[in-house]
Amino acid sequence: MAVTKEQVKYIASLAKLEIDEKDLDAFTKEMEQIIEFADSLNTIDTEGIAPTAHIQGIENVLRPDSTPVQFDTEKLLSNAPEKVDTCFSVPKVVE
Repeated sequence: MAVTKEQVKYIASLAKLEIDEKDLDAFTKEMEQIIEFADSLNTIDTEGIAPTAHIQGIENVLRPDSTPVQFDTEKLLSNAPEKVDTCFSVPKVVE
């Protein structure tokens, strides 16, 4: 597939890239090579090959649920310099 300079300029504008006129020929040639490579993948015989989403088998690793550790609130707050109800009280740091 032939790639034109206008197509390269358009794609560059979509990507918010600025391409100098002196580099335009090189980018056009490179994009043409990339598209030729992608087209060559269409010639590969994939008959009988199952589609995959990942190269390795993926399984969920599950663990049994456990009861969370519970602490005594009064014991936790016993060393707090200041407390309000069941919460630590700290000075305001954002004005």
